Amino acid sequence: MSVLSLQEVSVRSDGRCLLDGVSLTVEAGEIVGVVGVSGAGKSTLLRVALGLELPSAGEVRWDEAAPASDPMERVRAARRRLGAVFQHPAASLDPRRTLLESLSEPLETHDRDVAADFAGRVAQMLEQVGLPRDYAARRPAQLSGGEAQRAAIGRALILRPAICLLDEPTSALDPCAALS
Repeated sequence: MSVLSLQEVSVRSDGRCLLDGVSLTVEAGEIVGVVGVSGAGKSTLLRVALGLELPSAGEVRWDEAAPASDPMERVRAARRRLGAVFQHPAASLDPRRTLLESLSEPLETHDRDVAADFAGRVAQMLEQVGLPRDYAARRPAQLSGGEAQRAAIGRALILRPAICLLDEPTSALDPCAALS
């Protein structure tokens, strides 16, 4: 069964065609890369796949859920199975919140059963992405670009999503450093 399906998706904005009839299916365990020149629509494709932008035509499905047409409860349950890392990590982390607060937010929203152990889950995730546990007290302004990218990756993975959509996830990372 596919975890993500886009069928004949088109996006038009201000008279411009940003995506035209894109179809893509991602199966569980599959890794898919989308490559294109700057301005080709890769970030638009990501926003549409995440349901953050509605297509002008076509359909997006996560497992069996269709974010544009299904009841909000079903969409919300399906959204829990999605992780996302955006192109600019600093913009995806709230500057007023610590990493503990930012990485806990998906848990608070979608996995309240682990409420007593948010700090423990965040500390483990920070270690998994190569950041010290004590970074949980830091705010995004206290991080380098690569550290912010690692935190954004950790935030995307903290719910153990079925699919993780990444927009240039390694652009700010040191090519010598590997994620655990």
